[in-house]
Amino acid sequence: MKSIVFLSVIALLFSCNEITEKQVVNQVISNSDTAQVEEGNENYNYGIGGEFTEDTIPVMDILSADYPGLYKLAFTLKEAMEKHNENSIIELCDDEHYEIQKGMDINDFQYVYEILNISGRDFKDDDNYKKYCKKNFNDIEKVSFDSFDPLSGAANDEFYFFGTIITSSGEKISFNFTVILTGEDYFITGPVG
Repeated sequence: MKSIVFLSVIALLFSCNEITEKQVVNQVISNSDTAQVEEGNENYNYGIGGEFTEDTIPVMDILSADYPGLYKLAFTLKEAMEKHNENSIIELCDDEHYEIQKGMDINDFQYVYEILNISGRDFKDDDNYKKYCKKNFNDIEKVSFDSFDPLSGAANDEFYFFGTIITSSGEKISFNFTVILTGEDYFITGPVG
C-alpha cells in the first residue's frame, strides 16, 4: 500500500509542470502516513495528529527535500538554541511581533522562551521570571523537531513545529512554535501579550 501511495505521489509530481514547494509537501504528507528511514535517526516525524511511528519520515528530511526555506530556518534555530544564541533566534522572528513584545518590557531571553512556547514555564512579570528564562535557555543541551504540520494553517501560510529540548541534566522539555510565510521569507511568530 505504501509503495502505491508513493508511486502515485511521484506520478503526480512528474505530471505537473509548475508545482510549488508547499504543494509537494502537502501532497506527500497527506497521502503517506509513513515511509521507511534508516535506523538511528533521532528526528522522527510523529506525523499529523501526533501519532508516533518509528518508521516515519524525519522532520528535517521532509524539510530539506521539499521545503528548503523552512529547512534553513529550522536548522538555524536548532543551532542557535544549542549554542544559546538568543540574538540569532530573534533574527528568525517576525520584526513587528518582536517590537511589540519589546514595548511590553520583555527581555530577549523571555521573548525567546515564550515565542518557542517552552513547556513548564509560569508567566510572571518580575525579574525572577526573566532570570528563570535566561537560566533555562542557557541549560539547553540538544534540540530535536518531532513533528511538522504544514496543513492546519495552510490557508494562512502558517506552519507548526513541535519539538523536544534536552537539558544539561537530561530533562526532556517540549516546545512548539508557529512559522509564517511572508512573501518568500519564513519567520517565527506568536501571540502578543
